[in-house]
Amino acid sequence: ANPQLHVEPRLHQLMPAVLTLMVGKRLCKKAEVEDHWSLRERAAGLLRTVIHRYSAAYSTLQARVTNTLLHAWLDPAKPLTTHYGAVVGLSTLGDRAVRSVLLPNLPSYAAMCQVDEVTPPASAPAAPGTPPAGVRVMGQFRDGS
Repeated sequence: ANPQLHVEPRLHQLMPAVLTLMVGKRLCKKAEVEDHWSLRERAAGLLRTVIHRYSAAYSTLQARVTNTLLHAWLDPAKPLTTHYGAVVGLSTLGDRAVRSVLLPNLPSYAAMCQVDEVTPPASAPAAPGTPPAGVRVMGQFRDGS
């Protein structure tokens, strides 16, 4: 952390880039071989840092980001990569965001995807062209645990 660097005046320029790295349709030339999944997760980590550091100064920041990510997740026209990035981003906002935003909308998402049951896949090492072993968030918070 550089104390000489004042990000606050440029936050409005930074946030679109961070959000794009999470929910962008295509972040690399060859998605089947390049690991864009990790890039989405790293951007979500950056989002978490920005929210924690600047949400006190910008009271609507977390709500606006949450709304953007929720719309990206529940948009049936968006690809799986966007949905994944939105879920990862929402999950980094904490338990409250997961319980109040992700879990209540999970049945709608499953219906949109025409999935009978939402069960996270078993943990396994992921190849660069596949998402990490399921959306860990859903397994963590499933059944109200």
